[in-house]
Amino acid sequence: MEPTVVVVVGIVGLLYVGALAYAIAQIARTPSLNRLEKWVWSAVVVIFPLIGSIAWLVGGPHPFGLGLGDQSRLPASSSDRF
Repeated sequence: MEPTVVVVVGIVGLLYVGALAYAIAQIARTPSLNRLEKWVWSAVVVIFPLIGSIAWLVGGPHPFGLGLGDQSRLPASSSDRF
């Protein structure tokens, strides 16, 4: 193998591992996630490393505003009351 190929593969590998480590660290440090959500996000990142880390980096803790807990993430507005 040529040295250039080895260097490129090494850099891509480091970026890949760095993205995984960053995503898992951010999941663990996000205070708005409950324990179940942290476990689910972590499992997604570990089981599907490329897709999971990209989803976390792009979508954040709650893509499309969905959460797994009982708590409402958005405060109720006065028009929502009966």
